[in-house]
Amino acid sequence: MMAHSVRLFLCLLALASMPATSLAQDGPPRPPRAAPGPRAFTLQEALVYARDHAPTVLSAMANAEAARAQVDVTRSSLWPTLSASILGTASIVQGTAGGISAIAGVGVPTSSTPTGNLTGVASLDARWTIWDFGRTRAATRAAEAGVEAAVADSVNSRRVAMEAVANAFFNVLSDQETVVVSERTLAQRRAQLEITTGLVEIGTRPPIERTRSQVAYDSAALDLQIARGTLAADIVALCNALAIDPRTQITLVPPPNLDVPTDLDAALERAMHHRADVQAAQARVAQAEESVSSTNAAYAPSIAASASFAGRATDTASRTSASATATGGISLNIPIIDGAISARTRAAEANRDAAQQSFDALILNIRATIAQAAISVTSARAAMEQSARLEESAAADLLQAQGRYQAGVTSLLELVDAQAGDANARVTVVRLRAAWQLANVRLLSALGELETLTR
Repeated sequence: MMAHSVRLFLCLLALASMPATSLAQDGPPRPPRAAPGPRAFTLQEALVYARDHAPTVLSAMANAEAARAQVDVTRSSLWPTLSASILGTASIVQGTAGGISAIAGVGVPTSSTPTGNLTGVASLDARWTIWDFGRTRAATRAAEAGVEAAVADSVNSRRVAMEAVANAFFNVLSDQETVVVSERTLAQRRAQLEITTGLVEIGTRPPIERTRSQVAYDSAALDLQIARGTLAADIVALCNALAIDPRTQITLVPPPNLDVPTDLDAALERAMHHRADVQAAQARVAQAEESVSSTNAAYAPSIAASASFAGRATDTASRTSASATATGGISLNIPIIDGAISARTRAAEANRDAAQQSFDALILNIRATIAQAAISVTSARAAMEQSARLEESAAADLLQAQGRYQAGVTSLLELVDAQAGDANARVTVVRLRAAWQLANVRLLSALGELETLTR
């Protein structure tokens, strides 16, 4: 019976430890979650969504809240403290009497009645650091600088998240337009295949031209499939940047053309005032300076007031007694030799130097980033304008080749080449226009002014 109870207990324990999902496997299957509906985004809407919902932004904001809480932690060393304690004890004392009794002819000492003893002690202690000669003040200033750095980090995380979304946005926008161009090219090749087939059937063109038209059509169909696959992959990347369901079907609204000034001297000056990561780095240098002051202040004395009150009550079988004690005083604590303070000071000074070096490296990197972004804007604009002229020339060449082919004065190869040149020119215009827009966005990001696009 005992063994059966043990086995039953072990079975119940194993059943209770099983995850809930395993217990639900035998139940009815859950219906799959429906795919989200299609969504249309403008560039402004996408940037605002990333600014407000990106996980990295929310994490940085939580870190800023934690930094604010740390300020209260550093200030708390100057706050008064009050603690209470209560202790109760009970004991039983078994004593012996002085007489001897005879039991069965043997003499043994006689015992008295057991005595109970109850004791209660209550105490109340208070302490207040009146002044520590700037130690807590320096630590608080360091914590407040940490808050400034954390807040600036949260602002900079919005810039990074919005730049990632803008990059994905223009990739998808370029893919959408490329799909449209590819569909147009495929329609051209389909119409050309039908015309060539008819000409071959009436004998005005050799059969090889129908084969070439079919190859050109199949090549255009392949280009369209590749363009659609690239679009689908880049939509997933955009959904990931926006932190939304990757199955969402996104349609983008082309934004108006951007044109950011590329004056380097003015750009660098603007970046120093607008970039949040510069402000965060400056705050970290200030925080490191205050940390050095705080560790040096550990050598300073501290003055504290303390008071305590204690009460004691005892109850025995014979009597009850009570007493109370109250004390108070002021103490002066002076550190004389403490190797840990010196070690912490050296570590704080090293951290200060590292923070300054990081700030200098950041400024150097920002200068290079702005210069590269300005060059990209200028070169992308020139390439886009050249590609627009090439598109016009390719369209004119295609129109001429179509007329020559229909008039029977040229071969199909010339027409196919003209069609390929026209398609490539139109795709190039799409790609370079998106590259130019994205270069402007990256320049705004380098300047710390990307949020102007959300207004």
